[in-house]
Amino acid sequence: MPAQTSCCWEWTAYREPKGYGVIGLGVETYKAHRVAYAALIGDPTTDLDHLCRNPACVNPDHLQPVTNRENLMRGFHRSIVAVRHGMCQRGHTEFYVSPTGKRNCRACTNASHRRLYQDRKASA
Repeated sequence: MPAQTSCCWEWTAYREPKGYGVIGLGVETYKAHRVAYAALIGDPTTDLDHLCRNPACVNPDHLQPVTNRENLMRGFHRSIVAVRHGMCQRGHTEFYVSPTGKRNCRACTNASHRRLYQDRKASA
């Protein structure tokens, strides 16, 4: 990650509920940090990760183009933290890979199948 060379540039106009600055250009609205990055560095073709962890910051030195997956994996949502620690959201650690390539928790999948079976049995 590049070193942050200066302080955050706080967006002072409208912010959406999650804290990201929003700017209106014509009839369209855009995330302010993407507009600032495009104007000063170039159009990003991927997600922009706030290295400073401040969603209102529009300083391009604090933004890094990354894939959507990388941006999500750097986040702090409970499911992402669980994945980074090798467990599902409910704390299980045994996984399998489905034929589609998705990583699934064995215990949660089994519990879901049991609930579906019981629901079908009760409605019959």
